[in-house]
Amino acid sequence: MGNWSCQSLFIAYFVASLVRFELTALCSASKCSDPLSYRDVCENDFTTKCYTTNMKITIELTPKPEHSDSVINFLDKHWGSVNVVSRGKITDASTISRIIVISKNSGVIGLTTFLINDEDHSCELVSIDAEEKSKGIGTKMMKFLEKIAKEKGVKRIWLITTNDNYDAARFYIKNGYRLVAIHKDALDISRKLKSQIPKIGKYGIPIQDEWEFEKFL
Repeated sequence: MGNWSCQSLFIAYFVASLVRFELTALCSASKCSDPLSYRDVCENDFTTKCYTTNMKITIELTPKPEHSDSVINFLDKHWGSVNVVSRGKITDASTISRIIVISKNSGVIGLTTFLINDEDHSCELVSIDAEEKSKGIGTKMMKFLEKIAKEKGVKRIWLITTNDNYDAARFYIKNGYRLVAIHKDALDISRKLKSQIPKIGKYGIPIQDEWEFEKFL
C-alpha cells in the first residue's frame, strides 16, 4: 500500500475517533445513555433530545407541533417573520427541517432551518441564529447539520447572506465555507417578496447584493 493510502487511512481513523469522542463527551456531560446516533435521527425521522447541564438540542427533520409557537416567535424576532427570501424565492422557515437549541431557563436560544434536495444531493441552509453570540451555539448547530447532511447523502451545503452581514460571512468562512458567487442587486427582487427587508443593514451598509457560500462534504 502506498504512502498516500496509509496517510488517508490514518486521517480517516483519526477523524472517526474525534467524532466518537465528541459524541461520547456530549452524552457523558448529560444524562444520555448512549452517544447520539445521527443514523437513527435520519433513518427514523424523530425528534432526538440530548441534555447537557443547561440545554437540549432537538433535531426535527419533520417539524413537530409542540415547538411551533416557540420557533415562530424566534423567527419573528430574528427575521421579522417566518419567511426567508433567497435567490428569488420565499421559504416559510417554520415548516421545514430544523435544529433547535432549547435552554432550560430561557426557551429557544438557537435555531437552524434547512432544506435537503435529494435530486442534486444538496442542502440549503435557510437560516441559522443564536440568541447569544460567541457562545459556540452556532458552531454546534453547524456541526450537527453537516453530520445530518452526510447521513442523508448530501454532497454540498449552500447558503445565502446579504452584503452587509460581515459577521455571518466570517462565521461561515471560519467553518470551512467559501464565497462562490455575488448576486448583484438581488435584494430588489427580495423586497418584492418580503417588504420588511430594510434598505440599510448592519454597520450602516446599504443592503443590495446576495452573497452565496458553499461547502462540499
